[in-house]
Amino acid sequence: MAGKYGDHIGVIDLDLTYTGGKWLVNKEQNHAEIRKINTKSTEADPNILAIAAKAHQGTIDYVRQTVGETKAPITSYFALVKDDPSVQIVNKAQLWYAKQQLAGTPEANLPLLSAAAPFKAGTRNDPTAYTDIPAGPIAIKNVADLYLYDNVTAIVKVTGADLKEWLEMATGQFNTIDPTNTGPQNLVNTDFRTYNFDVIDGVTYEFDITQANKYDAKGDLVNPYSSRVRNLKYQGKDIDPNQEFMVVTNNYRSSGTFPGVKNATFNRLLNLENRQAIINYIVSEKTINPSADNNWYFANTIDGLNLHFLTADEAKNRLKDIKDISYHAPSAIEGFGDFIFTYIKPEKSTNPVGRTGTTNPNSPRQTDHHLTDSQRQYIYQLAAKLYHQTNRTQANTSETIANKQLPHTGVKESLNSLILGLSFLGFAGLFKKKGSKKG
Repeated sequence: MAGKYGDHIGVIDLDLTYTGGKWLVNKEQNHAEIRKINTKSTEADPNILAIAAKAHQGTIDYVRQTVGETKAPITSYFALVKDDPSVQIVNKAQLWYAKQQLAGTPEANLPLLSAAAPFKAGTRNDPTAYTDIPAGPIAIKNVADLYLYDNVTAIVKVTGADLKEWLEMATGQFNTIDPTNTGPQNLVNTDFRTYNFDVIDGVTYEFDITQANKYDAKGDLVNPYSSRVRNLKYQGKDIDPNQEFMVVTNNYRSSGTFPGVKNATFNRLLNLENRQAIINYIVSEKTINPSADNNWYFANTIDGLNLHFLTADEAKNRLKDIKDISYHAPSAIEGFGDFIFTYIKPEKSTNPVGRTGTTNPNSPRQTDHHLTDSQRQYIYQLAAKLYHQTNRTQANTSETIANKQLPHTGVKESLNSLILGLSFLGFAGLFKKKGSKKG
């Protein structure tokens, strides 16, 4: 590949010999390399300009067309650390379009969700790779800046259990935070591709990033008993693992091996590119309000910790009315700034219902036994301690991917026995004491 935006050129040098009426390649003399283009030419080739002139002007005229207006700026400077307007507008547009496409189908009776990721969020250590659309008119070029890739809309049917695994994969965007460390810690995992940080709209959830990642960056299962996704709810109720959902996304996600998505029982492409769906939505709305609905946030296990992350240094001028982010200092990486994220108890989500039909009243409900967060956390800690003491082999990734039964290790049975035993022995009082220390 020639690198992003043509900043590199690939060179293949072949040594050829014409013998016996055909060309032969001298394998010992071949050479290939990638050359970085460090200089910017100030002179354009007039012949190339003449050939491209009509198409170039036509493209400029097209992308400058106004499609609507935004009441507020749309930026992605903080899209990796909190629910963000730049992702919210994409999810709103996808939901708007998918409802039309599902109308009159059996799938229209299922809850409808939308998944979108921040494509321009400092991608590949580029401090200019952020969306920054001012309040006012929105042109097609702004939509192209908002949605970087020429993906096609797609829709999948997944279960509540699949949905949780989908989010477990997405939470690889964050480093594992040590809750006992009061020193500076890096919040964002910069090795994780931001286009894999899917935000799923229509449900609410929180991330406990003091827990280890369940999946690695490739989607391979590495910590089968870990769970970062907490309080995953639909319409204010815990999600039933067997409940079916329709999720609108893009062809890249629907055709890949993302945990949760790969189990989809319904998977098809829709008719429009995601960018065109956004354009059509804005044209329909005329004026949009891109504020985030705060449907996801971090769990309070990071409360009081010193968490740092990098974003464009320019973002220091966009902190008005943002209470949980502050500017620390310029980064050693040119163009970036070092910012601090401070945990603040989230306000109630304004997440819309996000459904097309009604929930099956006969669908079984997940039971939480009325445990508080402190109680759940205590159980998780005991379970994790037991798991690490077993010295057993982890489940084979391929078997887990195929949704087969895990190898018999005794761990699952031990965990069930632990939790059941705690219930029978009346440990509720102990849990309450644990919770009161935090309160």
